[in-house]
Amino acid sequence: MAPTNSDIWAQSILCNDNMRRRFSDEQIKSLENMFETESRPELRTKQQLAKRLGLQPRQVAIWFQNKRARSKSKQLELEYRMLQISYDNLGSKYELLKKEHESLLIQSFMFTAAET
Repeated sequence: MAPTNSDIWAQSILCNDNMRRRFSDEQIKSLENMFETESRPELRTKQQLAKRLGLQPRQVAIWFQNKRARSKSKQLELEYRMLQISYDNLGSKYELLKKEHESLLIQSFMFTAAET
């Protein structure tokens, strides 16, 4: 039986995944250290880093691109959490002020009623 198009497609995906290589711990540490000092290194810096780490310049460029995207996502998540906390605090304060306002209205009504 001849392979179907979906079989060929699935096999090509598996081959592409097998071609991907993970960075070593040392390579990641070097890339992370560079990212801390410079999140957008110049082409020459990326080329030198790639040579020193035994990687292709394209791999280094993509690593930095992905790292910037992950950092931005984490920053947005953090900002969202902080805004959510502020929102919840404001909601609580609003409820307290609302109850205080109602209490003052009742006191005012009782004071006015007592005068008449």
